[in-house]
Amino acid sequence: MTKICRHLISKVKAEVEKGLLNLNLNLAKRNLANEVKRNLNVLTSTLLFATLKWNLIFLSYEREEYLL
Repeated sequence: MTKICRHLISKVKAEVEKGLLNLNLNLAKRNLANEVKRNLNVLTSTLLFATLKWNLIFLSYEREEYLL
């Protein structure tokens, strides 16, 4: 009887550990997805700012040429 109980306990323990591992993997995936999303937002903001800055520089040069 004790041998069967130990076997069942080890099976339950293995299943619980497997479930915890899956939970940790899901959390890691979610954290990674959030980090990628955050980095893409930063990259997009930087690119938009650079584009805006480039457009302002270009327009100022065009304006100077027009005034000449």
